[in-house]
Amino acid sequence: MNERIRELAEQATTTVSAVPNESMAWTYFDTEKFAQLIVQECMSKLYLNGYDDAMIQLQKDFGLGE
Repeated sequence: MNERIRELAEQATTTVSAVPNESMAWTYFDTEKFAQLIVQECMSKLYLNGYDDAMIQLQKDFGLGE
């Protein structure tokens, strides 16, 4: 897996312990957050490379804040 995708997947993952200092924990992967992070990454690349119109269109299509 691409390192950047792995980083974004980690940002979209939450681990919750049942009891503090216990080994029992649940891991939750937020697919919506992961998708948003990928779209935001793409928007950033478009903006940095001068494709402002494409970035704005992605922003509108995916309902992300300005």
